[in-house]
Amino acid sequence: MFEQQPQISAQGGGYGPPPGGFGAPPGGFGAPPGGGYGAPGGMGAPPAGFPPPGGMSPMAPPGGGPMAGGGPGDANAELKAQLDKWFIISIVVVVFCCSCWPLGAAGIYMIHSGKGLLAQGNAAGAEEKLKTGKTLTLVTAGLGALLMIVSIILNVVSAMSANSF
Repeated sequence: MFEQQPQISAQGGGYGPPPGGFGAPPGGFGAPPGGGYGAPGGMGAPPAGFPPPGGMSPMAPPGGGPMAGGGPGDANAELKAQLDKWFIISIVVVVFCCSCWPLGAAGIYMIHSGKGLLAQGNAAGAEEKLKTGKTLTLVTAGLGALLMIVSIILNVVSAMSANSF
């Protein structure tokens, strides 16, 4: 009924060698089938009068002098530094003036949106978002400080009135 398989034993324990009887697949695997799209063909040199694709640099103004205001990335680098600085300031203001957190959160959102616009190359939009975010952050800080001062005054007054009775 049941056939007994021969016992395989290896010296030193372990599982022993794999069972025999299977061998290599018939015919082997061989090389993958042909076909496909192949390598892209070159387009050759650009027509006369046209610059090569990619690697284009900004054109110098007539007269060959340097571009006004430095390179094209100088203003964006300064704007990026301002966005980063005010982003951190707005987070700190929200943490310390938590009673006005909705305004501070709106400031964080505006400044973060400005960072995204700057990454897309929209410096004017980023500057507007920075201006709005700065305003919201400063209003949050002012309201938070005002509420803190009012809270201290009310605590002092209530402590003085409690001692008078």
